[in-house]
Amino acid sequence: GGKLDLVATNVTMQVVAVRTGNKDGTFSGSTSVALTWSGGTMSGTGRTLVPVGSTLIINGVAHTLSRLLDVSAPATWTDGDIAFADGSLAVRAASVLTLNPTTTVTATGSSGTNTLINQGSIVKIGAGTARLAAGATAVALNNSNQVTVQAGTLDISGGGGNTGQMLSQASATLSFGATLAWTGGSIIGAG
Repeated sequence: GGKLDLVATNVTMQVVAVRTGNKDGTFSGSTSVALTWSGGTMSGTGRTLVPVGSTLIINGVAHTLSRLLDVSAPATWTDGDIAFADGSLAVRAASVLTLNPTTTVTATGSSGTNTLINQGSIVKIGAGTARLAAGATAVALNNSNQVTVQAGTLDISGGGGNTGQMLSQASATLSFGATLAWTGGSIIGAG
């Protein structure tokens, strides 16, 4: 454990591994190669940018997100729940967030406004379950591009909105446990 408290306007790091502890402060920075988030807290008034040309891996134990995690590169979430506490995870255009848990990973809201923003692509693979949990401060999905469920289950119970496309293959499950406002877009598939 430990705490990395940064007060800077723009910092670029080559390789970052956040295992436990906190990344806090008014930090606005990016990683140019790889960010592995294996647990701990990202908080503060800045944002964490994962730009084109880098990667993000979310694994390990429990995570807390209390800032903007801004992803413009390939990202994979395999293990460890994420507690959003007035946080947002943004998947930008031309980026892919792959959800590949072996069992179940859950995004919960613990306080504030919490959002998974998809302007790129979210792909659920593998037999496990990925869940956006319901609750008073749930994690809402705001999808304006594409969500694809190839295998396992994607449970969207945090509400949100959709103007994009949602695809589910016959061997997969796409479920909605809360109202998702449809202002366009479509659902395609047998799952």
